[in-house]
Amino acid sequence: FPVTIHAIIQNVAAPRRAGVLRTVGTVVETFPATGITADILNNGMYRIPAAAMRGAKFYMHPAQFSLIQRMRASAITAGDNAGNYLVHQPTDAMQEPTLWGYPIVKTDVLPATTAAGAPLMFFANLNKTCVYGDKQGLRLKLLTEAGQLAYQDCIALRVIKRVGYVPILPAGIVVFQRVA
Repeated sequence: FPVTIHAIIQNVAAPRRAGVLRTVGTVVETFPATGITADILNNGMYRIPAAAMRGAKFYMHPAQFSLIQRMRASAITAGDNAGNYLVHQPTDAMQEPTLWGYPIVKTDVLPATTAAGAPLMFFANLNKTCVYGDKQGLRLKLLTEAGQLAYQDCIALRVIKRVGYVPILPAGIVVFQRVA
């Protein structure tokens, strides 16, 4: 999964493509330098088609999750932070936390902090918005003479898997980024 999410988010394997965060046609929801708020998150979610929202998840760095985890909804007046926490913590440690019922995926591939104009996190159903494919299947190579292997009379197996993706519904992806 980490290799897959890395390819989808940044697509470093193919520099001519931009990855999900910078794909032309994605919905961009900006937030001020003071930080992201519950209202900005909520507004961004509803800027994509309802069909794309079904099965969607929030993708963010653990540091951003920590900030959002401490956010509270306003109870009486705007900004009073006296309401319930936005993130629902599951009782089972194997379940993902949720934000308004949508799972949160924490990944180190996304930035922990962001410069002005840079993307920070996104909300999407990658199964509906991107096509992921296997380019060549698995390639296996038996290694027997690689330095320490030969010295210790060992062998190793190198496995190569080439994959690719194409965002087919960028309008179903909302990227949250700081105002430039």
